[in-house]
Amino acid sequence: MKKITRLHRALLLLGLFIIAPQLLAKNDDVETEYGLAVGWRQDSLDWNIAADITGTATPNILSELTWDPLNMLQIEAFADHPLRNKWLLIADGRYALIYSGKNQDSDYLGDNRTIEFSRSNNAANGGELYGFNLAIGYRLGSQPRLKSSSVGVIPHLGWGYAALNVEITDGNQTIPSLGPFQGLNSSYDTQWKGFFTGLKFYYDSGRYTRLSLQLRQHYLDYYAQADWNLRDDFAHPISYTHEANGEARTMTLTLDYDFTGEWTARLSVSREQWKTDPGIDTTYFSNGTSSQTRLNVVNWESTSIMLGVFYSY
Repeated sequence: MKKITRLHRALLLLGLFIIAPQLLAKNDDVETEYGLAVGWRQDSLDWNIAADITGTATPNILSELTWDPLNMLQIEAFADHPLRNKWLLIADGRYALIYSGKNQDSDYLGDNRTIEFSRSNNAANGGELYGFNLAIGYRLGSQPRLKSSSVGVIPHLGWGYAALNVEITDGNQTIPSLGPFQGLNSSYDTQWKGFFTGLKFYYDSGRYTRLSLQLRQHYLDYYAQADWNLRDDFAHPISYTHEANGEARTMTLTLDYDFTGEWTARLSVSREQWKTDPGIDTTYFSNGTSSQTRLNVVNWESTSIMLGVFYSY
């Protein structure tokens, strides 16, 4: 996966060098769009580690953490800024607050999640999400939002960053059945960043409505750090870290309704799937030592529904 990531980095830099002279002036015949949206999203996050660095020792899944569901309120800003000769600058950014969630922490003695000897089912009612994407695209097809209907596709290449920071509180030990316990306030903070390629298909009826579908493939570097506050044998505030490469596939379906000629309402539905390759879990102990084992996988999925408005000029 590192080779793929480096290849996309090289292609992006080469592409920007080639097209930079063409991007110096805006095409005044094409509309610029800026907008805001608010909405609801629901995410799930899980990861598990093996008993050793190779992943071949028993158990092959030693510990597994799951946050599901994570319910959030999200605000998003977006912009399509036309440049020159059908080139576009495409940008979006988002921030979300987690208002409710659930967590499960399980440990096993046997392979494939067997002989579960410890489980806690906890709250995850805090945390946040934020991120942005920035891309250069080229329009193939007619310009949308004219008086007549239009259809086209915008291939684009860009770089993105996303952070999901989750918490674990209100501990409740269910295996063995010991019940609630006090003081749990742990955190797991993730970062996903890297280059992506995308295609945006659109159809404009020329009479108030436009429909678009955006597909993206991300190539990612993953990093996370955690503070396990009830473990006195762990270091604080960084008890362990995770590092891996990964990828993501995202899809957004958007319906626009032009109600004034300059102001347009937008309804969008998005689905995202993020996943890492096997990586490294490094645990830091309070005595100054550390150890490593295999990070088997990290999975992050989300669904969001957003309602917004944007201005065109």
